[in-house]
Amino acid sequence: MPVEGIEGASSVSLEREDFSPTQDKSLEQGRVNHTHHYYGSSIEPCKSVQEVSEVQETVRSNVLGAVGIHQTSKKDFATTALLCFFLGCFGAHRFYAGKPLTGCLMLFTLGGLGIWAFIDFLMIVLGSFEDGEGFPIKHK
Repeated sequence: MPVEGIEGASSVSLEREDFSPTQDKSLEQGRVNHTHHYYGSSIEPCKSVQEVSEVQETVRSNVLGAVGIHQTSKKDFATTALLCFFLGCFGAHRFYAGKPLTGCLMLFTLGGLGIWAFIDFLMIVLGSFEDGEGFPIKHK
């Protein structure tokens, strides 16, 4: 779009070369190539849904951490620890924490013959065990 009506200004074009995003064969792999060309340079945003969700999670945690908010799980620490101690080989603590898939795996393997349940118990006690939403289950 040329600039008109400004004294002493030359005609300037502010048009882009390509306005529509281009899609290539990476669409079959769950990726879309949204490359826009501005005066010979190209700008490429994230290429996959996984990369976008990782960026969103990083931004969320950085923003919350910057303002001093460290979210923890709504699940009770004592309940999780007791379930793991008494019924850990059956994956009861994982079902409680909102991780049904790994709970089923623990149920069928008897908690990895007790090893997996013991490691989970240590993680719960140390405060590094996370619920199904990714928030740590910590003692309040």
